[in-house]
Amino acid sequence: NVDDACHLYLNSLKISGIEKRFRSTKHLSYVREHPCCICKTDQDVHAHHIMYAQKRGMGQKVCDSYTVPLCVYHHMELHQQYGNERKFWLNYCLEPIIYSQILWKNTCK
Repeated sequence: NVDDACHLYLNSLKISGIEKRFRSTKHLSYVREHPCCICKTDQDVHAHHIMYAQKRGMGQKVCDSYTVPLCVYHHMELHQQYGNERKFWLNYCLEPIIYSQILWKNTCK
């Protein structure tokens, strides 16, 4: 159940000392309904996973709770023009993790 998963995550519970990586198509759709967090367009918006939000292992993507809306242009800019995702966010003076957690909490309601 996504709602149970949200509350577990938001309460910072860990299972066996490993942070759970939740997957939620409902949440990803919700993120894509929002305008790009850089330019505010609502056209062709992607749910971008913030890669530095969690430690990653081989073939592991970060939890869906760490996603923010980016238009196709800014999503491509992030992946193709920046070697370091943190530099991208610093360039735009944004802190995406805070925004991602607000979106995640709203999905849990």
